[in-house]
Amino acid sequence: MHGLLQQLARLRAESDWPSARTSLQQFAPRILAAIRSAGVDPAQAESLASQAMRLVLEASTDPNAEWILSPHPGAASETRWAGVLDGTIHSVQIDRLFQAGPAPRSEGGSVWWIVDYKTAHAPSAQPDATPGVTALRPLYARQLETYARVLRNLHGAGSAVRAGLYYPRMAALDWWEL
Repeated sequence: MHGLLQQLARLRAESDWPSARTSLQQFAPRILAAIRSAGVDPAQAESLASQAMRLVLEASTDPNAEWILSPHPGAASETRWAGVLDGTIHSVQIDRLFQAGPAPRSEGGSVWWIVDYKTAHAPSAQPDATPGVTALRPLYARQLETYARVLRNLHGAGSAVRAGLYYPRMAALDWWEL
């Protein structure tokens, strides 16, 4: 799903949403091949690839996903950085990074957004950061805090940063200020 979300953001930078969604479907054979190369049997690989495509296309109609994957200043997907934090080198890979306004779905360029996709399903979680989704935040907050520290090393200690956990299976976004 991460690869499909990355491709969808790239396609969206080049075209409108309907065209990007249609073009994404051309990646189905690549996704199937990637799953098969991991040693998954053909029938299960086909099922997983179809499910991933369906989930990404469904998530792409969520207003939060549309906002996350749309073109923004400084936007990058699956970007990798390395930085020294507390005397130790840290290597990070950020699922989606961009500049926008201070709240979800706001435009602008005053705030860096670090969004991590969480493709696991939390059955008790509901969209819009209800207690089920926010309960998962402690599991990932430290990871996003590390990303923010590396980002601030690159862009300045005073950079405004928001963290987001996006759950494509639930079309849910949990976010907070770092």
